[in-house]
Amino acid sequence: WVQTVSQAYELLFYEQNGKFNPRSRQLKDEQWATQECILGWNVQGIWPKFSDGSDINMVNKSNSEKYLASAEDSGLIKIFNYPCIGSGLDRRGKLRRRPDCHRHHAHSSHVTNVVWNTSDEYVLSAG
Repeated sequence: WVQTVSQAYELLFYEQNGKFNPRSRQLKDEQWATQECILGWNVQGIWPKFSDGSDINMVNKSNSEKYLASAEDSGLIKIFNYPCIGSGLDRRGKLRRRPDCHRHHAHSSHVTNVVWNTSDEYVLSAG
């Protein structure tokens, strides 16, 4: 499977042969080799309160699969535990409690990409 996010902020899934899979719910427990999509069940907690969907540009799961780094328009890089799911949804569909994270002021403006080094000691960023 391949997962991607459309410009309309839809999480889309494709088979390796390129065939679209419209039944995304059946893949919610899928174990992904990487996590670079900003949408998904395992990254629900990355979104800041009152976010409009364009605030986060990239996420990257660590090689050990213990952490998730996010790159934000605010110049922040945040490090979360992975999976990053928060504490469930309230009656309006909003997260009740956002997960804790380490916040790093890394850039003066948009951070466009983050990646872990092979030992997960460092996060490299571009922006």
